[in-house]
Amino acid sequence: MNIILKIGDKGDQVRWLQRKLRIMDDGWFGVITEKAVKDYQRENDLLVDGIAGPKTLATLGLQTGNAAQWICVHVSATPENATSIDARWVKNYHMGIMKWNKPGYHFVIEQDGTLVELWKLDLSDGIQKQETTYGIGGWRDAAAVNICLIGGLNSHGQPKDTRTPEQRKTLDALTKALLKEAPAAKLVGHNQFWNKACPCFSVPKWAKETLRLKDENIETQDPFGYARTFNA
Repeated sequence: MNIILKIGDKGDQVRWLQRKLRIMDDGWFGVITEKAVKDYQRENDLLVDGIAGPKTLATLGLQTGNAAQWICVHVSATPENATSIDARWVKNYHMGIMKWNKPGYHFVIEQDGTLVELWKLDLSDGIQKQETTYGIGGWRDAAAVNICLIGGLNSHGQPKDTRTPEQRKTLDALTKALLKEAPAAKLVGHNQFWNKACPCFSVPKWAKETLRLKDENIETQDPFGYARTFNA
């Protein structure tokens, strides 16, 4: 994800730049900021164009993160009637019991539809190293936004689509909001990368039929057959 800041831009990213240049951080890239960028570029043997592109930002120590390639949906793999399971429980399980240094998900959607941001994420500059979570596992974590729905099992501990109407509404809204920030990302279910039922429904089917997303925003690989199973 290449960030380019130039004259006329405004917002938090400009403030981010201005603080590094040690000038007033008013969030407006005007002639003063442009001059400061040119001065910095000249002093550091960079192309002097007054535009803060990837090379200038990297030299300033403002490394851009990985573009979000996937928005991955998970479940907590807990019974639908377990009313004590919530976002706090998930975080404690990962960081308290499993002793991870961060949770597996950025967002948790509780059974009543409450959205909890479990791990801070700002997609405006890509997914920074400190913003990654352990949701998918392996190298994909560096480019994934992870969402967990509380539930996923019936009262006998078997996989089941336990999404409540409130969870569905929140998940739909959250996904659409994330795609506005990361329009090239693909929706995917955990079961499309790993041999496990999670999230216990077909993400490709939901993405196409409910969200009506374009094909380029839907991950179609299904090596373990779960998407086909849950499509039935």
